[in-house]
Amino acid sequence: MKQALICTILFFACGRHESQLAAPEPSTGGPQGTVPANANASVRITEPVEGAKVAISEIVRGTTAFAGKNHYVVVIPEKEPGDYWVQRGPSAVSGGTWSGQAQFGEGDVGVGENYIIRCLVTSTTLPPGKLNMSAIPADAVFSPAVKVARGS
Repeated sequence: MKQALICTILFFACGRHESQLAAPEPSTGGPQGTVPANANASVRITEPVEGAKVAISEIVRGTTAFAGKNHYVVVIPEKEPGDYWVQRGPSAVSGGTWSGQAQFGEGDVGVGENYIIRCLVTSTTLPPGKLNMSAIPADAVFSPAVKVARGS
C-alpha cells in the first residue's frame, strides 16, 4: 500500500508513471552531452562545496574508498556538457582522502561561468585533456557532481 501511494505521488509530481521512468545510463557514458549515471557515494568531493565561487585554479579535495585506484579531477563546463576535461593527475590519495588541481577556463575565458566537477576513479592511466566519452574506462566510477562558478 505504501509503495503504491509513493508511485502515485511520483506519477502526479513528475507527470510519469513508473513504467515510463528511464533506467540509468550505463557507466560507459551514454549519448554525447550526458553525465555518466554511475555516481558513487564511495568517492566524494568535499572542497569546493556546491555553489562555491572558484578561482582559475583550485585544489579539489575529497574522500574515497578506492585507495588502490587512480583518481582524476574532471571539469565539465556547464555550457559544454559533453566536454569532460581530465585534469593533470592522477590525484594524490592518502588515508581515505584525495586531492588534485583543477583549472576553470583560461585567462579571462570562463569568468562568471558555471562548471561541474567530478572525481573519476579507475585503474586506467588517463592523460590530461578532453576525455572522449566513448573511451571512458569500463571500471570508471564517478563521484556525485559538484557545481561551482568561476569568479574573477
